[in-house]
Amino acid sequence: MFNDSGAKEIYIFQEDGSLIISLNGKVSRATWKYTPTNCTLDINLETESFTFRPFFLDDHLFVLQLEGKEEFSFWINNSLTSKLTVKSLSDIKFYLEHKEQSMLQLLIEKESKRKKILQQFIDGCLSRDEYYLMLKRKLNKGKKLGIILILFFWLLIYFSFTAINGLISSLLYPLGIVLTLLVPIYLVGISYRIMRYQEKEAQQLSERFNRKYPEDE
Repeated sequence: MFNDSGAKEIYIFQEDGSLIISLNGKVSRATWKYTPTNCTLDINLETESFTFRPFFLDDHLFVLQLEGKEEFSFWINNSLTSKLTVKSLSDIKFYLEHKEQSMLQLLIEKESKRKKILQQFIDGCLSRDEYYLMLKRKLNKGKKLGIILILFFWLLIYFSFTAINGLISSLLYPLGIVLTLLVPIYLVGISYRIMRYQEKEAQQLSERFNRKYPEDE
């Protein structure tokens, strides 16, 4: 660990409850005791005693919080120092900030990957949904048929106006307007039904996906 002055101290916790403390080559002895019932660690030095709340940040860093205070000691697992190059308190701060950023990035990537898999699952289920496919076919057919009808009707109006009789074209003209309006309205209605059905199915499929593949805690 690093003390308030930034000097590195080495603590060796023995199984018999003894504690060896090394600071700049000077060795002192103390005792320690962990109490599982209230999750506290007592360290008894020659002149004073302390009670800490211990917890691990990861395999490398062990933290002791002084009981009842917002004071912390950061301890490094000496057996893993080859994997963690920390020589000062600023190094620990940099490590924790970098670790937080890395974890956040991993969570973002994990969530993005899960959303992609979920969307593939939803798309796959919808591609086999007969009602959904029927609506899609109806929409595609309506687009093609609507375009053909509108073009045919307006060509008929134009032909009747130039070659047959202006009276006939004047009668067909309002019908052409109505047809031109009805086709988009029909297509919008089908598109809305598809959208609503997609939303409903997507919600149900998402719940089914989450039950089958729950997120890791």
